[in-house]
Amino acid sequence: NNCILQSSSAALKLGTESHADFRDIVVSNCVIDHANRGLNMIIRDGGSVQNVLFNNLTIYCNRHETFWWGNGDPLWFTTQKRDGEYSGNISNVVVSNVIAYGQSGVRLEGFDSRIKNITIKDFQLFMEPEDAIDKRSANGYLFDGVDGLTLDNCSVTWNEEKPESVWESAFYFKDVNDLKTQNISAPKAPNGKYDAIRYGKKIDLTELFIGFKDADVSEILNAFAQSAPQWIAVCFLCKDICKAFLVCPKDRRHTPQFKNDHLF
Repeated sequence: NNCILQSSSAALKLGTESHADFRDIVVSNCVIDHANRGLNMIIRDGGSVQNVLFNNLTIYCNRHETFWWGNGDPLWFTTQKRDGEYSGNISNVVVSNVIAYGQSGVRLEGFDSRIKNITIKDFQLFMEPEDAIDKRSANGYLFDGVDGLTLDNCSVTWNEEKPESVWESAFYFKDVNDLKTQNISAPKAPNGKYDAIRYGKKIDLTELFIGFKDADVSEILNAFAQSAPQWIAVCFLCKDICKAFLVCPKDRRHTPQFKNDHLF
């Protein structure tokens, strides 16, 4: 706690060649400056991560040379086995009150074991251009192989002065189960080639309440239609926020209740 961290590799990292578990860890009130990677969980060798809190952090990441590991990621959690039968797992993690600048984004990738029960709240991500020739950045937030994901008051701000042609979506939910989001700021990337919010597979949206800021209503409806065509998306505009909730006509027992009723 209360540290300034600099690294040409990963500023703060749990994992890699780790056979024992990491449990009950709190990191708070830190500045990460000029690191190739910011917060990292790289679980490959059998050790697992459970019950971790990251809070009150400022992160500045910059990519190094092309041959260097890392993409200027403010946050990267991944599970991918190396040689053994089991990679280990990541579960019960909360990341909150973060301002992050990076040339890549926030990535959670559960390749060999699914990442479980993750909360990210009050996270401001600023996407910056890359100096390297081989462009590696794409999405602001990428979630792949995650069960139990909660996002609250998370945002993406693209660099409008020097946009990258490879930038895609603000939020890409490639493979997520049990997703809950609220107060999400999801502007399109400056090149406008991709939807601001994108799904890679059909997901279970049961009992889901979603709030989006700065997102076009048609994009939200389109994203819902792609991910769960059996659902009906209902959107409300109030003030500058689009509130959306889903109801399933096949089973009214799963109709979610309104939240933040005073806003409507």
